[in-house]
Amino acid sequence: MFSQIVQFRLLAATEVDHFEALIDEMIAWLRAQPGFAGYQLFRAGRDGIDLIHWHDEAGCRASLAAFIETRLAQVLMALCEPQCNSFFGACRRWNGGTSLLLRQD
Repeated sequence: MFSQIVQFRLLAATEVDHFEALIDEMIAWLRAQPGFAGYQLFRAGRDGIDLIHWHDEAGCRASLAAFIETRLAQVLMALCEPQCNSFFGACRRWNGGTSLLLRQD
């Protein structure tokens, strides 16, 4: 398992309902990608974290490169402040839970 974590902040003018509708579109796009394993969105006010799971790193990287080229990605990024943080790492089972080994790219 390989995971990507993205920390972001919505612009003050972003309408949450519109943003979440776009996230639903993104999830549909992700489901069609080889190696996609799951998605979670954590949001508190304007701050959010995406957690995207893949079966392998290659699928993650290829899908990220493809997604960045889509109009949907451009629209989503326009709703967020330019500064965001992305982390990538292998996910391993540990003591019945999940441990993420992450590196910042």
